Amino acid sequence: MLVAAALAVGVLAVSATPASANVNIFDSFEPPPALQNWSFSHSGDGAGGFSSLQVRTGVRDAFITIRGDGFSSVSRNVFLSHPQTCSASVFVNPAPTGGFQLINFEILSFDFHYIALKSATLTSDAPYTKFSTSWTNSPTFFMVRVSVVGNGPGTTVAAWVDDVSVNCN
Repeated sequence: MLVAAALAVGVLAVSATPASANVNIFDSFEPPPALQNWSFSHSGDGAGGFSSLQVRTGVRDAFITIRGDGFSSVSRNVFLSHPQTCSASVFVNPAPTGGFQLINFEILSFDFHYIALKSATLTSDAPYTKFSTSWTNSPTFFMVRVSVVGNGPGTTVAAWVDDVSVNCN
């Protein structure tokens, strides 16, 4: 099964690293520094890790999956010296699991309140899809996160994530 093959590349938990005052990040999950900047989390029967199965650019992407209820995500923390105007984008490719997949592109405050949220339900045969958002008066710390949301018992939802961009000035 494709999902199992993607998970076979390994799950790696990593810690986030601060970014500079004016942030211009483009990350296609190529090491380094992707291995140091991104972390994976889930609620329920989920997993995530770096893979090379469905890259958009480069040789590496992130892979997230959830079975049943809950969510699975890949995220990165961003630190600013002062509030700024920001924009962010990401490309997401849903895995062919045979159904619809809810994808969230989230910008969250340190206490997990939404600063910005883009959600879409994609079919499992959709190509890489770009999600974009922007916000003003950004807090000095926020998280960029991409999540797949479970469809309930007996279902699997999964996606590859690549080419994340965050720009603040």
